[in-house]
This record gives sequence, structure tokens and C-alpha cells, in this order.
Amino acid sequence: MQDSAEVEIEGDGPDDIGLKVSVPIDASMLDTPDSELAPLVEQLRRSLKNMQGNQAQVDGIDDAVVKAHVALDDMLFKHTSAQQYNVL
Repeated sequence: MQDSAEVEIEGDGPDDIGLKVSVPIDASMLDTPDSELAPLVEQLRRSLKNMQGNQAQVDGIDDAVVKAHVALDDMLFKHTSAQQYNVL
């Protein structure tokens, strides 16, 4: 078995994939009030807050589904024949 430090991956370096370094921008102009954009910005904030709330409600479900799948697979393995298990 190879040590992960010994493995060389070719063609996946920053230059190979065309990665561009982002340049920091001055975000202070984004805080400037704009009467036309204010309602849209507020709507966006509410939408993002709603999305965060929705995410919080389902956070952890993927882990629970994996654990349930493992438990079900274990029960099927213990209580079925090899032929039945292989069909599932």
C-alpha cells in the first residue's frame, strides 16, 4: 500500500486546471444605500434566511439515511440466505 504522501497526481495542479487566483475586491461600495436595489436586497436576505432555515430542518438526514441503510443491510444479511441476499 502506498503512503498518500508518495502518490503523485498528474494534470491536477492549479496551472493544469486553469485555476485563477481571486483578487480581493473593495466591498464597501456594496453597503452604499440604493433606493432601487434596497427592496431586492431585502428580498434576497429573506430568501437566504429561509434557505438557511430549510437547511437546518434537514441537516443530518443524510447521515440518518446512511445509518438506516447499514442497519437494514445488516438485518437482511443476518436473516436471509446468501442467494436471497445477493438478489437484494
